[in-house]
Amino acid sequence: MRTGIALMVVALGVSAGCGQEVAVKNVAAKAADAFTGIWIPQSSIYDGKEQLPNKASREMMRLSIENGEYKLYYLTDPVNLLGRRLAVADFSVDEKAGTFELTIKDGIKKGTKLHGIYELGKTAMKICYAPAEKPRPTKFESPAGGETFCDTYERHKK
Repeated sequence: MRTGIALMVVALGVSAGCGQEVAVKNVAAKAADAFTGIWIPQSSIYDGKEQLPNKASREMMRLSIENGEYKLYYLTDPVNLLGRRLAVADFSVDEKAGTFELTIKDGIKKGTKLHGIYELGKTAMKICYAPAEKPRPTKFESPAGGETFCDTYERHKK
């Protein structure tokens, strides 16, 4: 199941330097706060193809973002929100640039670094990302052969 799992893994890109590090962490944490919550995928496109083609496949995935951590889950019981964690990543946001960095620290693709762009609204989020060794996406598209994921999420209503 190639469900764009890598897409939900995130990294805390902190610059070097003692005095600066605290300031950068605080700014990144503040920007990341807007992402806090549970997110339900609406679309996951990789290599020009939808990875979650039906509602049932989308309902089985959840993304949780809280305290600078990005956690992706595969639900075994969507009614009670029970499942297994697929990946955990640190999540760093550059609000001015509209970009983010991901570093997977546990689970699938552990150690992988990703970077991308985002659009965030009150109830929806769009992210487009690629491996850190590839160019950062500049558009919300995933052309064939591009190694780019583009995902759309809806905020879970409590």
